[in-house]
Amino acid sequence: MNYMERRGSGFKKIKDDYHHAINYRSEVEPKFYSNVSTFKVTLYNLNYNVPVENVLINTDNMSIEDEKVLIAAQNLSMQMAIDSLNANKNTKANAKKLFANMKFDGIFGRTDIMEITGLSITSAGNLLINLKNADLIAPVSGHGNGKYIFMEPKE
Repeated sequence: MNYMERRGSGFKKIKDDYHHAINYRSEVEPKFYSNVSTFKVTLYNLNYNVPVENVLINTDNMSIEDEKVLIAAQNLSMQMAIDSLNANKNTKANAKKLFANMKFDGIFGRTDIMEITGLSITSAGNLLINLKNADLIAPVSGHGNGKYIFMEPKE
């Protein structure tokens, strides 16, 4: 039926992914079981009962080629910073939508915020003020007035 690329090749991939996870511990090692009629795989939640600080800082199990882990940690850090804004639920949702579109390398202004979020010019300006006051964005020069970029939240 061509559903498998190679018999058993996925087991090694699963275990390798777990071992390279930033918060891997031996007690969450994947478990495989089979008999004549049953096949079971137990994949433990790597984030269960792990403090957020450890997930964001612990880089012991990070492989060099796995830059995505660092980027994910930075994105998580930004999500948490947006969640802690002194703003209403809609403002936080719009800030997350903007960050999801721009990440740390996108340059944006009020017009971009309006296009991405559907906000009015006044609401887009208020979102900029909230993000500036929280030190989550910084002005960018050389791209016209009123342009900003997201920056890593300060601890």
